[in-house]
Formats: sequence, structure tokens, C-alpha cells
Amino acid sequence: MELRERRIGLVVECILDIVEEPLAIAGHATRSGILYLAAIQGQVTEIIDIQKIVQIANPYLLESINS
Repeated sequence: MELRERRIGLVVECILDIVEEPLAIAGHATRSGILYLAAIQGQVTEIIDIQKIVQIANPYLLESINS
């Protein structure tokens, strides 16, 4: 993800699967950092909100970008 002139990424422990299929919204987010729930290959999957996760992890990072 790129916010203005800064690139932001996530480090994950492992990638479970990579799929290409249409996104089918299955429900609303139940916690901060999640955009919504989607059904992917028959499994309910949380779709993350990267900007919100960065804000939770380091709120000062986005403040410096927005200034």
C-alpha cells in the first residue's frame, strides 16, 4: 500500500493460500482493523483494513503523512 510518498507493507508468518475469485461479501466487520467478511472458497475470511492496522500499530506514522 502506498500513502502519499510512503510505502507500507505487512509481514506475515505464513501465506495459507492464494486464490483468484470474485469477492462475495458475507458480513460486516466485528472488530477494528477489519473491513468486512467475505466468503472465499467456501470459508469466511476477514478482509483487513491496512490503513486502520497501521494506525493502530503506529498512529504517528499516518499523522506525519497527513501533515
